[in-house]
Amino acid sequence: MPLRMRNLLVRPAPEQGEPTPLPVVVPPRPRRWRRWLALLAVIASALGAAYWQSASSKKPARPGAAPLRTARVTTGKVEQTLRLGGMTVADKSALIVAARLSGSRRSRSTPDFEMVIEKIVQDGTRVRKGDILAEFDRQHMLLRLDDYRASVVQHENNIKIMYARLNVRRTQQEQRIRAAKGALDKALLNLKTAPVRSAIQTERFRLAAEEARSRYDEYVEQSKYLDLSELASIRYYELDYEVSKLELRRAEANVEKMVIRSPIDGLAVIPSSPRGTEMRQIQQGDQIRPGETFMQVVDLSSLIVSASVNQVDVDSIRLGQRARIRVDAFPDIELPGKVVSVGAYARGSGWRRSYVTSIPVRLKFDRLDPRLLPNFSVSADVIIQEKEGVTLVPKECLFESGEAQKRFVYVRKGDGWERRAVEIGLDNNLVAEVVSGVQEGETVAAEAPPASLVAAAIE
Repeated sequence: MPLRMRNLLVRPAPEQGEPTPLPVVVPPRPRRWRRWLALLAVIASALGAAYWQSASSKKPARPGAAPLRTARVTTGKVEQTLRLGGMTVADKSALIVAARLSGSRRSRSTPDFEMVIEKIVQDGTRVRKGDILAEFDRQHMLLRLDDYRASVVQHENNIKIMYARLNVRRTQQEQRIRAAKGALDKALLNLKTAPVRSAIQTERFRLAAEEARSRYDEYVEQSKYLDLSELASIRYYELDYEVSKLELRRAEANVEKMVIRSPIDGLAVIPSSPRGTEMRQIQQGDQIRPGETFMQVVDLSSLIVSASVNQVDVDSIRLGQRARIRVDAFPDIELPGKVVSVGAYARGSGWRRSYVTSIPVRLKFDRLDPRLLPNFSVSADVIIQEKEGVTLVPKECLFESGEAQKRFVYVRKGDGWERRAVEIGLDNNLVAEVVSGVQEGETVAAEAPPASLVAAAIE
């Protein structure tokens, strides 16, 4: 059916003899989507016109007047610094070492010399000089001390008995000698009566005198060896007595050594050490080897900075130079300090090449913060040079040209820029001192402006 005939209403054919009716034309329905489409087109056109007008208003009046980053010339202080990295250490500290106990060992497995911790202060405790830091189990050593005290008393009594016996034997020997001397004198007197005696009696008196003399001489000779024998026995006991007194003094010293006291005022720090199959701090019940370091007392008032400077920069470091010290753990604090020592020799690092060495440097705090502790990582800016009241421009506002590396800046002049040569003095990574070329308050460009806006080049 043709398109124009779609709006015709077709009726059924009339019966025979009836007149043929005319076709009825139905008017077409209005299509609403066309109206909506036209409305959207109008709105889009309006928005496009508004956007174009807004973009056109933001365009610069001239193509070369795009905004540049600028800075203002100021007057102030410029510092040339050298950054050092290091750690806080205590200049005054004391290592606490397990005592080496002395004395004779009765056996290799004797428990008298075992160093088992019975009491120990907590890590981070502030202590005063003389405070108890650790105490070892002293039960076996106290028993040993009692044994040697009893041994000393026993040896003293034995020596007294030996001297008493020596005096008794000396008295007895003297009595024997006196008796023998009396018998000898009597025999000699009887022998003087020989002229009036018979030959037999005279011979008896002579034999009796010889016998008395021999007995007397024998007792006199025995007295010498008797003293030597008795004195040797007494000396043996005296040596035992000296050994007992020595062991007693050792035991008393060991008992004192097993109670460790702080030698200075400070902070008790217990480092981790290998205990079996793990790394941990010493605690109650652990057994420590003699001479083992298990604690450190640091004087917090003597904290300093131990740093290092590269061998290239060491010529810039001088004693007494001021520094600003920052602690990584507390970014909000900045402490003043100064250089107090510079190492006399260079040292390498395990992870660097051997030809890359550094010099140890120490800095002292002028003022301490109570939060500071040893082994904090810090950074120190050592002030190499400084000037006050000078004209300053940011370092990024300086430009160079030519092989002579002449410095110049771009100074704002009205709507354009003027290129000026400047003379630079002291500078650092941020600002530079301008000796001549600009004045305070002028505006300089931080990036090169277009050539069309540069008025002239003044060299």
